[in-house]
Amino acid sequence: LAALALAPSASASQSMLSVIQDDNQLIYGSGQQRERVLASAAGVGADSVRVTVLWKAVAHTRRRIRRANDPAAYPSGQWDRYDDLVRSATSRGLRVYLNVTAPGPSWAHARTRSRKNRGTWKPNASEYGRFFTAVARRYSGIYKDENQGNGLLPRVSWWSFQNEPNQGSWITPQSARYRGVRRPVPTSPHIFRR
Repeated sequence: LAALALAPSASASQSMLSVIQDDNQLIYGSGQQRERVLASAAGVGADSVRVTVLWKAVAHTRRRIRRANDPAAYPSGQWDRYDDLVRSATSRGLRVYLNVTAPGPSWAHARTRSRKNRGTWKPNASEYGRFFTAVARRYSGIYKDENQGNGLLPRVSWWSFQNEPNQGSWITPQSARYRGVRRPVPTSPHIFRR
């Protein structure tokens, strides 16, 4: 106790933010769970929340989406969980950090014989770009929510793309074998860069 009493006090850095993430509670849980977590986060002094905008969760269709860069081209109910989170977090003074990521719908990936990797195999970069544009437009601060009396959705200005491309559950193939090369050659960095 004496050592603690004599220790200099620590001060928080003005350039650092505290971020919480729990997609299961914030996106895939109930509205009550989301509100409880957001209230707790704000109560302990968190600055922001990070959530994954999972491409296949929003573009949950069997056919390719036309005008895929338009948020209205997607089933409107698929946006609700994100809309509710963005509205609630913003109203509590929490910044929202959206990570827009594959895997996407089956029509947005190259075909493979590997059943295990069908949902992650070589995502189409152009389709992913169109989806990202739709998400950015929706949370631009000028988009009207079709489900909430046409109210404006809050602006999100903190973004990242593609979650953990070095993990096979997000992008495959992670590597490939080539004749004359002894070790597998990493391929996911090239897919990610594209």
